[in-house]
Amino acid sequence: MAVAVLAVGCPARDPASDADPTSPDWTLRLDQVIGELEGDAEQTFGRVGQFAVTPDHSVFVFDIGDAESGIKKYGRDGQFEGRFGRRGRGPGEYEHVQSIAALTGSGVAVRGAWNRRVSVFDADGRLVREWAADHDDAGERRPRGYWPLLSQLRDGGFALGATLGGRPAMIRTDSLGAPLDTTFVPERHWAMCIGTTIDNEVPAPYPPRPVWTVLFDGRMATGCSDARVVEVLRPGQEAPATSFSLDHPAVEFAKGHRDYEIAYMNYQAGLDPVVRRTWKTWRGEDFPEHKPFFRHLLAAPDGDLWVFRYGKSTPAPPGTGFGDKSRDAAPPPWRDEVVLEVFDRSFVHQGTTRAEVPIEIVPAPVVRGDTLWALFKTELGVERIARLVLERQ
Repeated sequence: MAVAVLAVGCPARDPASDADPTSPDWTLRLDQVIGELEGDAEQTFGRVGQFAVTPDHSVFVFDIGDAESGIKKYGRDGQFEGRFGRRGRGPGEYEHVQSIAALTGSGVAVRGAWNRRVSVFDADGRLVREWAADHDDAGERRPRGYWPLLSQLRDGGFALGATLGGRPAMIRTDSLGAPLDTTFVPERHWAMCIGTTIDNEVPAPYPPRPVWTVLFDGRMATGCSDARVVEVLRPGQEAPATSFSLDHPAVEFAKGHRDYEIAYMNYQAGLDPVVRRTWKTWRGEDFPEHKPFFRHLLAAPDGDLWVFRYGKSTPAPPGTGFGDKSRDAAPPPWRDEVVLEVFDRSFVHQGTTRAEVPIEIVPAPVVRGDTLWALFKTELGVERIARLVLERQ
C-alpha cells in the first residue's frame, strides 16, 4: 500500500529570524483544580493511579492511596460525589486497576490486571456488565511500548492494549467484549527503538521507545519517539494508511540538565563519585545531545490527535532532589517542559501550546474538546488534577 506522507507541522520559518521556533500559537490556561492540599480522603489524593473524564466533565479517579479502595467520582464543579466499586474478586470489584475509560453515556469502564477483566458501571455506579480481558500473554515481561489501554470507540466497542507474542498490540472488541481484530505496533517501531539499561541495570536517560495510541474510530497512531514521523494504521493492518511529521528541531540538553542526569544515574547505581565512569546509553552511544522528538500521543474523542513532545528543561523547585544515597552532592533537579502539538482528524497541524503548570504524562492526560485534564504535583509533592482550557489566538 502506498504511504501518503502529509507535509504538516509549523509553517516554514526564516532561518535568519531570531524568533523562537518553538513558541506556542495558543495558551493552555489553568481553569480548575481537583483535589485539596490537605483534608479528608474524599478531597485529597494519596497517589493517583488512573483517571478518566466523561462527556459531562465528571472525573473518575482511582486513588492507590485511598484506604476506602473505591474509584472516586467528582462532578464538573470538582466536588466529591461518591465511590464506584471496591477492591476484591467479586462482581463489580477489581484488583490493580490498569486503566479507566469514560463511556459516552457518562458511565465508566474499569480494567483490572490481577482479575483480568473489564467492569462497566453506569453513571450511578451500578455494575452493568463485565467480561474477561485475558488476551495478554501470561507471565511475560512487558516490553517497552506496552500500554494497558482501555478506551471506548465511536461505535460503542472498546480498544484494549495488550502484549501478544512479546509484541505490543491493540485488540478491538465489540460493546460486550468479544474480540474483533488485532493491530500490532509495527516491528519497525519497537524492535530497534527500545532503550536499554546500562551498568548495574540503571535505566538509560531518555531511551527511544515506541509511542502509540488508538483513535476514536479504531485506527492506531504509532511511531518511534526517536523519529519525527507518526504512522496511522487501519484496524488489523500493519501497512500504514498515512503518515505525518513535525518540522520542529530536536531539543538540546542544557548543560545543567546533562550533569543532573549523570549524577542521578550514579545515585541510582549507588556509585562513589570518585570512581564515576563515562556513562553510555543505548546502542553504545554517548549521552545524547538531543531529546527524543515525541513523548506521548493522545487521541481526543472528537478525532483530534495531541502530540506531546519534549520542550526545554528548567530547574525544578528546591527540595525535589533525589536524596543522599551516594556521597555525591546532588545538583538542582531539572524538569522537562511539555509542548503539545494539536492535529485535526485529517492530521493537519492546528497549533502549538504549552501548559501553565508542569503536568505529568503518567497517568495519561485526558482531552475533551478544548480542555485537557492532567496530573500535576505541587512543590511539596501533593498530587492534584488540573483542568486546562485551550485558548486559541
